[in-house]
Amino acid sequence: MGQDHVHLQVISRSGTRKERQNALKVLGVLQRGRHWVLVSLLLGNVITNEALPIVLDREVKGGWFAVLTSALLIVIFGEIIPQSICAKYGLSVGSWASRYVLWLMYGLFPIAFPIAKLLDLLLGRNHGMVFGRLGLKTLLMFHEGLHHSARERLTVDEISLLSSALDFNGVRVSSVMTPISKVFSLSSDAFLNDMTRYNILKSGYSNIPIHLHTQPNTETASLVSTSLEEEVAIGQISLESLPVVSSTETCLEVLNVFKERKAQVVLVIEQGTALPLGIVTARDIFEELIGE
Repeated sequence: MGQDHVHLQVISRSGTRKERQNALKVLGVLQRGRHWVLVSLLLGNVITNEALPIVLDREVKGGWFAVLTSALLIVIFGEIIPQSICAKYGLSVGSWASRYVLWLMYGLFPIAFPIAKLLDLLLGRNHGMVFGRLGLKTLLMFHEGLHHSARERLTVDEISLLSSALDFNGVRVSSVMTPISKVFSLSSDAFLNDMTRYNILKSGYSNIPIHLHTQPNTETASLVSTSLEEEVAIGQISLESLPVVSSTETCLEVLNVFKERKAQVVLVIEQGTALPLGIVTARDIFEELIGE
């Protein structure tokens, strides 16, 4: 009963060969009904505790002596020793005892099963402990201080990366975008001459947003790298339309846009309007994902 259902499922897939076998045996019993197991064990425990003084009283012919002896035997051999052993070897003991627990469950079926079903109805089924995002982050921090082997221990960088990934879906794209006032862009009627190429090279960006001359604040296309001998207006070049996302979308949703559209830059607009607020690059999303 001390084995958590989720913990057993993890061990059954990631533990050693012996641990996987033990976990599957215990799961095989618990999956029949955790309340059924609980009621059967408690009934068996009560029957044993009540029967022992009666047996001793008949054998030694002494009421108080029988009560004290049975209490001492139950405390030592029924509580202290079993709990001490099971605290460390609970999975192995549970695996070894699984067949006997099944016998007990079916032996006490007429009484235990109806009570277990009533408990399921009143309390619901116990599916084990499952951590939320904050719980998983806390668990990762605890893992750093545990004395695992170098191969199993998580490094500081790994914990930082995993923690950032857990927070990733809660980060709004508006918090990682480059505001429109700071975006390096070109007008559609600008000429792609030596000076323009120099400015592009100096900016360090491989994708340059282009805005219409009549609407200087609206990003409409992305300039891909090209090599032209003669001076030509940027608006005459074949341009790639920018994907558009709302400022309320999360970084995970924008990451899916990058994957589906195979784009490098997306335009962020105010929700419910076409007003551009900024741009987000794949690098911005990647840096947020790895916590940099």
